[in-house]
Amino acid sequence: MAQTTKWVRWTQWSAGGLVGVGQMPLYQVQQNLQRFEQMARKLLAEKDADHVLYGVKNYDDNGELEEIKFYLEPMDEERFERDVARVQGVTVYAVHRME
Repeated sequence: MAQTTKWVRWTQWSAGGLVGVGQMPLYQVQQNLQRFEQMARKLLAEKDADHVLYGVKNYDDNGELEEIKFYLEPMDEERFERDVARVQGVTVYAVHRME
C-alpha cells in the first residue's frame, strides 16, 4: 500500500508582517529549517543582536506538527525573553550570540 505524504502549512514572516504562505511535504521541513539557520547565522554576524529567530513549530492537540513559521528576526535579550522564550507548546529555532 502506498504511503501518503503528510503536508504541513508554512508561513514566512518579516518585521513588516506576513510575506509568504503555503504547504510543504513534512520531509522538507528540516532542510528548510537548515536553510533558514544558515541565513540566521549570517544575519547574527552582521547585526548587533543577541538572537536571531528563524523558526517556530506549532503542534496540534495530538502532538502532530501543524504549522511551521519561518523568520529571520534579529532581537535583543529582552525581546527574546518576552516574545519567544516564554511561549509554550512550540519548538523554537534561533541562533544566539556567544560572548
